[in-house]
Amino acid sequence: MANKIAIRIDGMTCISCAEHVQAALQSVPGVRSAVVSYPESAAEIDVDDGVDHDAPTKSVAALGYRATLSGATTAEQNSTLPDKAVSRFERRNKSGSNGDNQRYTWL
Repeated sequence: MANKIAIRIDGMTCISCAEHVQAALQSVPGVRSAVVSYPESAAEIDVDDGVDHDAPTKSVAALGYRATLSGATTAEQNSTLPDKAVSRFERRNKSGSNGDNQRYTWL
């Protein structure tokens, strides 16, 4: 039997973003189908019984988007996934050895 999960996704800026998110969701073991809506910043997925409901949000986080299960509390939303801008900032600034010549680039 399949269960439906609704996910809120922040950070998508175009339809191509939604296509990448959909592909990531469909690659999660136990996900039967995934439909992602860029205009609604949301996804609806069907998963098999026993699938960890955090697995789909983690797959979206790996792409750099912020995802929360619909109905999650504010504390859960803040603790589940990294912010896309902070993630990019950290990646771009790891290469400096002493910090003197680091560029601080946001998005």
